[in-house]
Amino acid sequence: MDTSRTVVILIMPFGGSSSYFGSSSYLFVAVLALSLLLWLPAVVVAEMIMVHIRMLINRLRTPIHRLRMPIYRVLTMLIQRFTMINQRLAMSEVLKKS
Repeated sequence: MDTSRTVVILIMPFGGSSSYFGSSSYLFVAVLALSLLLWLPAVVVAEMIMVHIRMLINRLRTPIHRLRMPIYRVLTMLIQRFTMINQRLAMSEVLKKS
């Protein structure tokens, strides 16, 4: 199993917390710190950040009515940028291996 997929599988189930900055944020920071200590590839860290931003977007959709669209647009733009970075890093790792 790919390491980045393992990290995503570990983080994904903790996104259901009802508070905005609940236990999943602490889990995210802990896993991020652990990954940096273990020197996991940057692709894994970028994927963890994308998953966490998506969880925050899902939490922000329901309760906020007036600010929902601007926040959603900004966070969507951030996800798109992280996706581009993630794709570039993945491509560079593929090129390094070949």
